[in-house]
Amino acid sequence: MKYAIFGAGIIGGEFLTEYWGKIEIQFVLDNQKEGFFHGKKLKKPEYREDVFIIVTSNRYYEIRKQLLSLGYSEFSDFVPYQIFDKKMAIAYGNCHMQAVRECLEHKKAFVQEYGFYPFPTIQTMNMLDNYMDVLKHCEMFIHQSIRKENKFGEEYSSESIMKYLSGKCQIISIPNLYGMPKWCFPQQKLDKERGIAGRWYFTAGEDVNIEKWIREGKTKEEIKTYMVNGGVYKKEEILNMWEYFQERLFEREKQWDIKISDYIFDNYKTQKLFYDRLHISDILVGEISSRLLSYMGYDKEIYQEISSLMDGQEMFIYQDVIDAMGLEFKQKFIRLKQRNYAINKYEMDIDEYICLLYNYTKMPK
Repeated sequence: MKYAIFGAGIIGGEFLTEYWGKIEIQFVLDNQKEGFFHGKKLKKPEYREDVFIIVTSNRYYEIRKQLLSLGYSEFSDFVPYQIFDKKMAIAYGNCHMQAVRECLEHKKAFVQEYGFYPFPTIQTMNMLDNYMDVLKHCEMFIHQSIRKENKFGEEYSSESIMKYLSGKCQIISIPNLYGMPKWCFPQQKLDKERGIAGRWYFTAGEDVNIEKWIREGKTKEEIKTYMVNGGVYKKEEILNMWEYFQERLFEREKQWDIKISDYIFDNYKTQKLFYDRLHISDILVGEISSRLLSYMGYDKEIYQEISSLMDGQEMFIYQDVIDAMGLEFKQKFIRLKQRNYAINKYEMDIDEYICLLYNYTKMPK
């Protein structure tokens, strides 16, 4: 079979190097560039019957749409480079799943056998109809057991999505802890709880106490005192939230192939397992990934340092929670990064954290 790649960039160059002499690559397709690329002639995309195209670009869905409009058929005539010459896996869920997928992609034994199709996360999927045929080709479907009651609609639940999988596809469900650890961050009210539209500038901005204190005229020093000395939440409140969390975890875990409650209960006092109510920590990402690898029959060791997989969304834990739950780990710094608002500092202490929120809250709306 004769091949072409679509995308004369870094990924295309790496692909040519890896497969040089292994497959017969005729030329390189690109919408912008002309001339030669790594010794291969650059051509503009047009329909050709005698070549199979490997899309070597992270702009896969844009190129996919273009190739389909030219008359090509996905899987029969072209595929993304991630699944070329491999079994096709799909990771479906939210940002937690993206982090787990990244861990698996650093496991050599796994990536020699499987490649992840660039399937969108639930929050970025626009039209499910675009992916029905894709799901039919999936050989391993790893999902977060998305419930019917999810905010995007029942059709995006795991149950609905799995109807399009073939009978030969292996299905594995992993923990979905999104929104659950309210006991750890009672100050963080999710948008649906506040009755407002989504506010995604940065997670820390959802601390309703700090926002309220600032608008009441409290100083930065007074706000810090509330957070580090306690007196905001009663112990009974926190323990009730913890009990509710356990009940929900046990109930939802019945649907998961990969269990995690034992690890949480054994380690929540000594390790920060949640960055906020919406994001699990890299520690928990690593443990879920290790258990998933073991479940699939691989050595569970992950040969990489897990760092910043959740992309810098973190909140401080109030002293009231620390005292009520007997937490032992230190939190001198948190990570907070949001490119859209030019916050690129990965570590900040509590003074910087309060100052950031103070300045943002005082900004004209």
